[in-house]
Amino acid sequence: NNTHDAIIILGYLRSVKRFLFIKNIIKFHDSLFIMAEAEGGLIKEKKITCDSQQKSSQLINTNFDYIVIGSGPGGAIPASLLKENGYNVLILDKGQDYSNEEMHSFSYKEMRKMYKHGGLSVSLGNQIINYVEGYCVGGGSEINSGLYHQTPKNILHKWATEYSLMESDYPTLVKYYKDVEKKLCVNHYPKGKVPGASLKLAQGAKELGWQYDEIPRWFKYKQDGSTDGEKMSMSKTYIKDFLSNEGLLLGGTSVDKLKKTANGWKVYIENNSQKHNIKSKNVILSAGAIGTPLILQRSGLSKLAGNNLQMHPTIKVVALFNKRVNSEKMGVPVHQVKEFSPDFTFGCSISSPPYLRVTMLDHYKHVNLVDEQWHQMAVFYAMIIPQGTGKVRKMPIFKDPLISYNLTHEDRKTLAEALKKLCELLLAAGAQTIFPSIYNGPVIKNVSDLIELPDQINSSKTSIMSVHMFSSCPMGEDRDICVVDSYGKVHGQENLWVSDASILPSAVGVNPQGTIMAFAHRNVEKIIAEA
Repeated sequence: NNTHDAIIILGYLRSVKRFLFIKNIIKFHDSLFIMAEAEGGLIKEKKITCDSQQKSSQLINTNFDYIVIGSGPGGAIPASLLKENGYNVLILDKGQDYSNEEMHSFSYKEMRKMYKHGGLSVSLGNQIINYVEGYCVGGGSEINSGLYHQTPKNILHKWATEYSLMESDYPTLVKYYKDVEKKLCVNHYPKGKVPGASLKLAQGAKELGWQYDEIPRWFKYKQDGSTDGEKMSMSKTYIKDFLSNEGLLLGGTSVDKLKKTANGWKVYIENNSQKHNIKSKNVILSAGAIGTPLILQRSGLSKLAGNNLQMHPTIKVVALFNKRVNSEKMGVPVHQVKEFSPDFTFGCSISSPPYLRVTMLDHYKHVNLVDEQWHQMAVFYAMIIPQGTGKVRKMPIFKDPLISYNLTHEDRKTLAEALKKLCELLLAAGAQTIFPSIYNGPVIKNVSDLIELPDQINSSKTSIMSVHMFSSCPMGEDRDICVVDSYGKVHGQENLWVSDASILPSAVGVNPQGTIMAFAHRNVEKIIAEA
């Protein structure tokens, strides 16, 4: 596989105007080839040589107390706590378990194996938005940045008033936040070790008098003052506990639909190209903001599922400084600028050379700067809380659903304003050159150049992405808009719950894992108490 030649060919296609309408598709493949070239060529997928086929056959005649569909943060917690309380629990997950395989964070190998669709999916609508989903045991916790937030109190108030969400105030949830923080070793970077790119955000904010924070992350550091250690993902915490307590987990297993039985549920699955069904008294859906409503739709269990998809639309820039801000082990920087919250937030993304090259694809003529000066470059982002919403819809024949999402006029203006403010921040931090994610767009070198940026983003030229998807099955007591009740139980159904990002009623405005896990804790405690 000559990945270098592939990059040259795709580069030519991107320069031909008549191909502009498929720019995002070309960019996707371009991205994968760049990631592959950086790591020595395309990898060939290995066939899974595990005993999952034999294992699935053994499970067919087992009646479980609970089947949890999905092993991300929303599924790992209830599975672990239910098993702890003596229930017979099975976790099903589409992805495989890579916890014992050497996998460098944010590498091409990780992207190909642990991300759905190789790391990039798209929603259609008035703006094509690239989004990312985990596709492995542990879900998004295995691949994300690990930055941790409690739910903003204004968001909790909004959910209580607009969705009639019960017992969701901060004093109620604080216990669950603390449980999560202890389990995941949530803490700040070792003193004096904060990455240079992260400090640039703090520097720019100080210069402008803007509010900023260092965000903690769920990472267990070694006690030697270094940044070495391990990210406390689900496979390292709750799933590890679940398996050590003799819980059962079947990877490489897709769930087609659910069917109600006299004694509970029948779960229809496909594993190793074989179709089976497994019985359980109770089912907890934790397949994510896309997968969960799809299963509910296929099963005919909710007319509202998939109607209210929300995300954090995000625009990125690459900034070049006159000093070193990047390193081989930088990972994801930890500062965020909250001056304009809740409307939008600034942060720094993964900035390894392959990711820098991918982000520079909108300025393809300058992409070789990465080879020469990547130590002085980093990727920064502006993330908004939008007004727009999307839908998840099952499709005939196809296994994957159709994802649509429309930005409102105000969303376009907010993204444009956020982009300008982000560039202003980075210039204040000493950036020499800024490359916004606008196809062949302006290159920013000083404050006067900001006037060249649009007042409203252009959908055909601007690259928008999101790593946070939620709200497709909102929770609350208002049955006109909510798929599940305040504790995750599907309205109109018995012994069926949802526990993942889909139940968050609206965009959180921060990294959502802390919120997902706190509600997962709260809701499973109620399930256990009422069993």
